[in-house]
Amino acid sequence: MPTLRKAPNHLRISSWGLRSQLGGVFVCLALLPSCIVTRTTTSPVKGLTAVVSELQAAWSVIPEDSGSRDSIGWVLRFQEEGGSARSFYSVRNLHHQELGLVDSLGRAWKYEPFQSEPSLLGSGSVSEGVGRILTPGSAVTLVENSPTGFETQI
Repeated sequence: MPTLRKAPNHLRISSWGLRSQLGGVFVCLALLPSCIVTRTTTSPVKGLTAVVSELQAAWSVIPEDSGSRDSIGWVLRFQEEGGSARSFYSVRNLHHQELGLVDSLGRAWKYEPFQSEPSLLGSGSVSEGVGRILTPGSAVTLVENSPTGFETQI
């Protein structure tokens, strides 16, 4: 019958010291993959490109019902660059904050606070759409201004 001999003490692996060190290394290696996050995002719209528009004209907006000739806002006409005839009218208050727009088909859209999409107010002429956006229920008069100097006329 063979007898088992113990290894001398200088050749023995310290059971608690090395095991605890190796155990810590294995725990770290096991947790490492849980710290890595990979995210892949794709555009919801394929082939989306920016369209550059130029300012073509500017009008100040005056309410017809009031007796004063004080402006209550601005209308700016932007045209796509290039050969396209597409344009839109940006409706802004006196602080140049865009409140809505009127497209080339006469549809008036108003930006509402805390909404991701503008609300459709109706269709008609540009001045009717501007009136719906700035002063609901009131008619407005548009007075043409220089497209380059409208910002200084506040």
